[in-house]
Amino acid sequence: MSDSSTANQMTEVITPRRAGATSGQDSRSPRLRLAGTCAGPLTPTVERLLELRRQLIETRAVILEEAGFIRRRLERAGRRDAIACITGEDAFAGAATGIDHEISRVELELARLDEKAVSIETTAIDVGRLQRDS
Repeated sequence: MSDSSTANQMTEVITPRRAGATSGQDSRSPRLRLAGTCAGPLTPTVERLLELRRQLIETRAVILEEAGFIRRRLERAGRRDAIACITGEDAFAGAATGIDHEISRVELELARLDEKAVSIETTAIDVGRLQRDS
């Protein structure tokens, strides 16, 4: 198969609202959204932001795991979290909320840097047709 015919097939698959995609069997097929990123290697800035996001997510997971452990120990001992008694929210929930805010800020910056990203909407049936025809 030549490169031009492959490109034409790809265009057919990714063109929204093409014949068949909105009627018949395709209309019952779940829609797939393939989110792309800019082509080429990641910039150092994007790499740093992705690494920061990974670290924040891991830190949040550790905080929540430790929070569960400490809450269970307090409960077994018949004690209450002093911070939660005073503020209504324990220190772990506050830390997780703060990390969630930072993750959101990182994701907004990544989205700003990746404004030229392309989204492609197609159906599973269209993807199957492309694979079958290639």
